Amino acid sequence: MTSLRRDRVSLQFLAAKPETLAGLPLWGRMSVATYYRLLVTGLLPSAVSRAIWIDCDLVVTDDLARLWDMDLAGRHAWAVQDHGVPFVSSPGGVSHYERLGLRADHGYFNAGVMLLDLDLLRKDEMP
Repeated sequence: MTSLRRDRVSLQFLAAKPETLAGLPLWGRMSVATYYRLLVTGLLPSAVSRAIWIDCDLVVTDDLARLWDMDLAGRHAWAVQDHGVPFVSSPGGVSHYERLGLRADHGYFNAGVMLLDLDLLRKDEMP
């Protein structure tokens, strides 16, 4: 069994520059690598309008086409609510969420798998 069908997939590694993220808060599970996904709009060519982010510790066992074909309906991203930390106020959620203007019941998502609308992220000048 092969991990990639070379006739259908090309793989290219892009180098993130951690210094561009200097000063962001780090704690517990939140390392500088957690923020790398914020650099995706600048790392990928502008001709790439959509992307699927998959953390390197995940194994894909099915076709990603269903995720790719999802209608983002004008949203910047689709992600799944985190099972272990469902809300920003949950243990392990967002420290000081109130100061950020978030309600306690605001959902917390797992950013390990996301469908991203890169065009909309760029238009709204989100990293």
